[in-house]
Amino acid sequence: MKYDLFGLGNALVDHEFHTTDALLDELAIEKGLTTLIEPDRADVVLGTMTERQGPASKAAGGSGANSVVAAAAMGSRTYYAAQLADDENGYFYVKDMQAAGVDTNADQHMKPGVTGRCFVMVTPDAERTMNTSLGVTGDLGLDSLDPEVIANSRAIYLEGYLITSDISRATAIAAKKMAREQGLMVIGTFSDPGLTQYFKPQLDELFGDGLDLLFSNEEEIQIFTGTDNLDAALEAIRPICENVVVTLGENGALVVQGDQRTSVAGEVAHAVDTNGAGDAFAGAFVHGLLSGWDYADCAKFGCQVAARVVETFGPRLQLAEYAQLRQAFKA
Repeated sequence: MKYDLFGLGNALVDHEFHTTDALLDELAIEKGLTTLIEPDRADVVLGTMTERQGPASKAAGGSGANSVVAAAAMGSRTYYAAQLADDENGYFYVKDMQAAGVDTNADQHMKPGVTGRCFVMVTPDAERTMNTSLGVTGDLGLDSLDPEVIANSRAIYLEGYLITSDISRATAIAAKKMAREQGLMVIGTFSDPGLTQYFKPQLDELFGDGLDLLFSNEEEIQIFTGTDNLDAALEAIRPICENVVVTLGENGALVVQGDQRTSVAGEVAHAVDTNGAGDAFAGAFVHGLLSGWDYADCAKFGCQVAARVVETFGPRLQLAEYAQLRQAFKA
């Protein structure tokens, strides 16, 4: 196999700002959630944030991309399929992913328009709020899929955000079908509580016929299953997936394999920015899983990596930091 992990997700250039609750209120931005916005609104948010808070830090992002980058930095062989525009941000994205050691064909099918942008606004309490303008990333079509690459991968990772676009959702469903036919491990993530609340039928369409592994946080899985406690949610999700990893923030994670449940303690962290912590956890977990570790060790490693991301401004660590954490961890 040429690749350990084939990732499919939104391609968003992250613009991350320190900000205040007052400025979020002034811009009528709902704190703590991911909100889809139109390009004109994106220009307003970017302009106001830059004027009031200073230039943003930039990185090739998207939930799936952050996870794939983490796995790549630890030594997994990775590939990422995404849709970019033929613009400055599009070329920035490709170079940033390649610098992280991730292969991609995203520069081979660029489209006219605007590359997706995500404005990540972090308040002093370390909570992150995101406004996302998908641009052309919502037009992720079948031309982004290379059947030969999928056939030469061990696992596919599908982010929940793909379901907000009819085109991207259809492509994700097609990629999942290819993966099943080729015997890949199929991994999915709910990505955000808002998706499980407002896009449940679309998530059912993508994930409802089964996954080999599902990542969720406690709120997401309860909203998706319509339950009011975690035990009930885990029972309700079993027809879709019996292997579930529920992240619990500072309390660590709960790993479920059929009837077996394992609690993994969280790592002590001095929170600066929670953006990307769940993505980093998933990337670290999947790297461990594809390296032959058991689920408990994968979760312990994921908690360690996520804790370091929480202590860092931005959704990712420096590449060398991932490698150092991997080297220090003994599975």
